[in-house]
Amino acid sequence: MIMSKRTFCLLRLFISALTVVLTLVAVYAFSSLGHVPSSSMEPTFYPNDIFLYRRTNKVEQGDCIVFHPYDLSIDSVQYLKRVIAMEGDHLSIHDGQVFLNGRVLDEPYLHGAATPGELSDTVIPPGMMFFMGDNRSNSVDSRYLGCVPVNRVIGVVWFTF
Repeated sequence: MIMSKRTFCLLRLFISALTVVLTLVAVYAFSSLGHVPSSSMEPTFYPNDIFLYRRTNKVEQGDCIVFHPYDLSIDSVQYLKRVIAMEGDHLSIHDGQVFLNGRVLDEPYLHGAATPGELSDTVIPPGMMFFMGDNRSNSVDSRYLGCVPVNRVIGVVWFTF
């Protein structure tokens, strides 16, 4: 049986609409929407940028994550920062650079900006992570708040617009 041109167009439209709906359902099921509240992640993210993050607490060094910096019984604020070091890593900051496990950390997202502050060699404790904003001179992060438990991670950013 030969399909009419009208039926073919309707079938094609239906399949396209179904694809869009299934994609949106999949994105919603595995991701959440967030917005950037401050300039602490510039130049990677700017205030009021919108991003999608995958809900997971499996993170790696270098990931941009959404997390609760404080115990939820104290405050439900969410932060967007970059994971700099994970448990067992040796971390230090001096001469405007971050050293991870004895080597200068390659941070192209800083575009040559220095990291202010000093941190003597520190071993990240088990179950913890050290985070910083990409706008190092305007970020409240682990340099001030200390390490944060990995179980406070809400998700990993995977798309921004």
